[in-house]
Amino acid sequence: MEDVGRPAYMPGHVTLVHGYLLRGTGSNVYVRSLARALCRLGIPVTLISQEPAPEQLDFVTEKVTYRGADPLQVWQRETDYPAPCRAVRPDIGAVLPVYVWDRYPDLRAVTFQDLSPNVLQRYLQGNIVALQEEFSRQAPEVILSNHVIMQPYYVAQARAGRGAHIAILHGSALNFSVRGDANLKRYALAGLRDAQALAAPSAHSAGDLGEVLKELDQRLVVPVPPGVDLERFRPAPETCIEEDDRGRLPASLLRALEQRSEAVKGGRSPSIRRAVLRACGRAQGIGPLRRFLARVAGTYDAWAPDTDVASRLRCLQPDDALVVYFGKYLQTKGVRILLAALPLVLARRPRTRVVAVGFGEDREILEAGVALLEAGRRRLFIDYFLADAPHPALASLARALGCPRFADYYFGSARNDIRRRFLLTGIMEQDELGGLVGCADLTVAPSIFPEAFGLVAAEALAAGVIPILTAGSGFEEISRVYRDALSPYANKNLLYPLPVDEALVFRLAGRIVALLRDLDRLDPGCARSLRHHARSLAREHFGWAQAAHRLLALADGPSSGTDAPAGRSPARE
Repeated sequence: MEDVGRPAYMPGHVTLVHGYLLRGTGSNVYVRSLARALCRLGIPVTLISQEPAPEQLDFVTEKVTYRGADPLQVWQRETDYPAPCRAVRPDIGAVLPVYVWDRYPDLRAVTFQDLSPNVLQRYLQGNIVALQEEFSRQAPEVILSNHVIMQPYYVAQARAGRGAHIAILHGSALNFSVRGDANLKRYALAGLRDAQALAAPSAHSAGDLGEVLKELDQRLVVPVPPGVDLERFRPAPETCIEEDDRGRLPASLLRALEQRSEAVKGGRSPSIRRAVLRACGRAQGIGPLRRFLARVAGTYDAWAPDTDVASRLRCLQPDDALVVYFGKYLQTKGVRILLAALPLVLARRPRTRVVAVGFGEDREILEAGVALLEAGRRRLFIDYFLADAPHPALASLARALGCPRFADYYFGSARNDIRRRFLLTGIMEQDELGGLVGCADLTVAPSIFPEAFGLVAAEALAAGVIPILTAGSGFEEISRVYRDALSPYANKNLLYPLPVDEALVFRLAGRIVALLRDLDRLDPGCARSLRHHARSLAREHFGWAQAAHRLLALADGPSSGTDAPAGRSPARE
């Protein structure tokens, strides 16, 4: 267990406000992990979210669901944590406003730009009413709101000057919603001006905030890196072998994935994969294929694990090089870049396997890309997967494939094999994900859109694994933590982030091959030392206890930074 210590300022209560679920995305995992860290510190938490199943979180002691303005206690229980957590779900109606569209199990997602004024007001009022009721029950002392819209805004409306309000920034709301939208910008400014400090996950994200919301007092912005769940992300045992193991992953991990698939129904099934493979083999053009994939996307629950995830991962062999991607299946996350690079990797490292964990609107596009490569549908792969994607790196590959000799080389390395070499698993819970990452040789985070921080890279380090990152975002700050320290194990030039340019597909393939080569050269002792060293860096720089301490210190204002609050906090006046 992480050594949590005690923060210099220990509030009697924290209200943690998040308008979304508590699993799947980076900000969701951030909020869940922060709530757990606060409870572990002995600080009672009221956690405001739209999570439908908080009973799956080991630190939650009470579930409350609102019906209009009335709170209904669903259940209450004891936990092993030193402080309780009350999980509260406001009544916001049937629509969940989002920054990036996705499917949700019991709500209809609509992007903020597409919301009608009436629906937006219904959403805001539902949250304000619930917060006002919670604040009348428990006077607010420290309030941590997340995202630049709309959580800081409805916190400001509900708290009426009570307590210390600290706003925590994440990248998606700022870059996908507020940037370029004057109306949403007004809401962001109204909410953030109510906060006495703004916690940015990186200097890069603080710069983004200053660029988009120039009217804010930038002296209020303090970089506070998020933490990593050091219990769940850790290096695998040295051999990963148990008595009943036969493959690359431990049997205990595969059993856990199997049990999760049996317990949570409705995930993507093998029959859907076979149907996509058949459709890609027969499709007569982009239009029919796109319509077919749109129909498929609505036939399963993307928040449930794939029904056959354990059996598919069981095929990984001990001599496979394992590369893991984990994050959303979105174009901006660069997963298409990774798939496009894999045939170039397989041409030189045919025993490589890429496991891509996540969910998102690009799932069917990625499945189709795999199927088109498997079936050798060259023209359709170029026209649909490459040319239809608005990124120069994919367009550059499409142009290169105009050379018959290179096309034979590229498609020949993928045909009849890539379906076993690029595995899309669907969503995983943190316990299983941490176990998988700990068995990896490398992780890849090839984002083509700036990341506010890049928690996935810090999680890779905690698991003892070198991450491959792209440049031009918060990833730069994480790479500075490890590229010198880990240079004894791999060429330092291979530890810098990759430029996001038209050569990215080729650069990424070359980077994977080169780093795997360097890792192959390590003797067992050096390999163990690498994993230990990487984890120690994560523990030193990205522990959740440290992040919680820094956030609580801001209750005295941004000048407190990471230091202990001096004197009395406004929250205690």
